[in-house]
Parts: sequence; C-alpha cells; structure tokens
Amino acid sequence: NGLYGYEAFMLWDDEFNLNKKRTLKLCASLKPLQIKFRCFIRSNLFDAELAQAMKEAGCVEVGCGVESGSQRILDTIGKRTTVEQNTQARNICRMLGIRFKAFTIVGLPGETEESVEESREWIRKNEPDDFDVTINTPYPSSPQWEQSEKYDLVFDKEKLRQSLYDGSYYKGPSRSLVSTSHLTSERIVQLRNEIED
Repeated sequence: NGLYGYEAFMLWDDEFNLNKKRTLKLCASLKPLQIKFRCFIRSNLFDAELAQAMKEAGCVEVGCGVESGSQRILDTIGKRTTVEQNTQARNICRMLGIRFKAFTIVGLPGETEESVEESREWIRKNEPDDFDVTINTPYPSSPQWEQSEKYDLVFDKEKLRQSLYDGSYYKGPSRSLVSTSHLTSERIVQLRNEIED
C-alpha cells in the first residue's frame, strides 16, 4: 500500500478538476495505488461522473471556493460560478461520502449585511463538513487593489501591503483592513466571527 511509504496526500492544485479529461486520467492512475487524497475543486466544473472517479481513486475531501452565498457578490468578483453550482457540488459530495470543505469570505466588493446573511444561510442550509470564513484581502496588482472604487472597497494600500508580510496572515488576517460603503472594517470582523461561531 502507498507510494514511497505514503498512504495519503494533499493535492495543492487550486483547481484539480480544471480539465475533466486530465482529471479522469489522473484518477485512473491513482486508483490502483490505494492512496487517500484531498484536493481543491471548482464547483462549475464538478459533476457526478468526475466525483465518482475521484472517490474511486481515493479522494476523501474536496475544498471548494464557495466565497459567498450571494449571487450578486459572486458576479461582482467575477467568480464564474453560481450559488446553485456550489450547492450541487456539496450535494454530490454528500451523496458519495466525500467530505466537502467550503471556503467563504466576508468583506468582498459590495458586501452588505444582506449578502453576509446569504452566506450564513448557505452554510446553514448546505451543512458543509467543514468551512473557513476569512476576511477579504485585496492583493497588490489585483483588480480590487488597482480599482478599489469600482469594487466598492476602501483600504490603505500601505497598511494592507504591510499586513501581508507581518507573519499574521495564515488563513487571512483576524482584522479587516477593508471596508465597503455598507460595512465598516469593524463590522466585517464582527460578521465573520458570528458566522464562524
């Protein structure tokens, strides 16, 4: 059993299922090795056929960038997924016994109390096996960084840049350095903590 003495591993490819044909081929290669693995998927490229092949190849958990339970927010950030696709991916995993971890973000462009509540409701309704709630942090050179006004974000670029290098960033900062026209940075932190609790 195992490969080089290992029986489980994590595939850090951000979009393991980006190319279905390649993913099915990889799963066929992994299946005889009897190795357990976890990976990240895109919900809009995930279907029952692929999930079954991943399960048979040893996949025990997928992580999915759900980001938000608000379709308006998903469209604003150009995610190219839908709330329904995220729900469908969760349901496929439940049906096959693959753990589903949802990654969500509070403080995205145009975030409001209502859109955060939609995210909270998505988590409640879909009951992912695990989830992370992080605070939006625009990266230098990203569209949110370069066009913050267009994205309804307010932040100090120098403070934000420094936060990326101060060693406290793993899984996102515990403080918010961004605000929207509807949410202060303090309220973003409060809402994030309420969802996690």
